[in-house]
Amino acid sequence: MWYEILRQGGQPSANAVSTPSGVALTLQQFVEDGNFDAVSQASWVRPIVTSPYGNTAGESIQTRQLLTAMKYQARANLLQRSLDSIEGEINALRKQIVRLKTVPFREAARKGYGSIIASSLAGLEVVTYLMRRGFFDTDYVDYLGYFYEGAVLAGSR
Repeated sequence: MWYEILRQGGQPSANAVSTPSGVALTLQQFVEDGNFDAVSQASWVRPIVTSPYGNTAGESIQTRQLLTAMKYQARANLLQRSLDSIEGEINALRKQIVRLKTVPFREAARKGYGSIIASSLAGLEVVTYLMRRGFFDTDYVDYLGYFYEGAVLAGSR
């Protein structure tokens, strides 16, 4: 939120932010829970550059618009998720990866990869015809003993 205040306020070198209450908070003060809550609930915030030679203030930013622009609530909700729910989602994705790696060619062609396969075989209409009629398929039993991942020849597996 700090960097978004500086960016939207037009003061990228600001070393503090001020609120309607008149309090100027440095970054170290800003990240403390009570101060952060006060800033996030203020009606506006403004980046300022404080120095012994005087203060320079940036533009005021409506806090509600700032939080919306940076999708603060969605980010806060993600941080509140339990480890069990994240682990469950990861396991489901791992299962899906295994299914995609082991899907038979015929099933993949029928379930959504048909257009990708067809575009890869442009100009090879005979192969496309044979595949669609079921004459040419990687699921064919005679082929199963001959194709090995990364092997050029059957003996190089």
